[in-house]
Amino acid sequence: MRYKLNFDVTFDPSLVDTICEWANALELMLVQRYVLLKSDPICKVISKSFGISGFHWTKNYSLDLTEEPLNVRPEVMEVLLEVVSVHAELTSYFGNTARDDRSPVRRGMAMIVDAVIIAFIQAHRVPDEYSQDGAWQLLVDLEFVEWVLNCFMSLNSRESLQDVVHFAQNMAQIKGGKSRRDDVKKGKERILSETKRSTEYIWGGVRDSKNISS
Repeated sequence: MRYKLNFDVTFDPSLVDTICEWANALELMLVQRYVLLKSDPICKVISKSFGISGFHWTKNYSLDLTEEPLNVRPEVMEVLLEVVSVHAELTSYFGNTARDDRSPVRRGMAMIVDAVIIAFIQAHRVPDEYSQDGAWQLLVDLEFVEWVLNCFMSLNSRESLQDVVHFAQNMAQIKGGKSRRDDVKKGKERILSETKRSTEYIWGGVRDSKNISS
């Protein structure tokens, strides 16, 4: 039996495996190139959001008056929306195959999520120091990033991000005792709960890829 392609081209069945390997390799190269082009500007936004965004990471350094976070920073939301856009484009090209670990959608999203997580980890080192309230904001931002991108995070990225989350949490409550720890926990949970509830419809395609729970 000979296999037939479009344009009335036929080929020997012994070549099927080779052709499939070439096709898969080409597909992977295209996805890698696409992710590279998309991730570079996204990662630059992350870096700038820690350096020249105007956010004061040392706010209330003397602890005269608590300045707790109000929400997830807009720059973080912008980055996550760009990741959602990449997911939508990959899905439009290759179909909704994110549940397949070897699919182009899954591979592409894993690549760009890893790039984003690495960029956040590197960028958090840009500020010379953090006040407790500045670290509180960092904690809120990173936990929301983790919640949105959880489905496509590799084990290494997850563990590395958790290290930074623990740093932010410890720094946010380094002084003030139990009262401060309670304030940080309650404030963080309130902001995350409100933000998740008000934006969940935006992240659906990314967060539902493996029916993950909240």
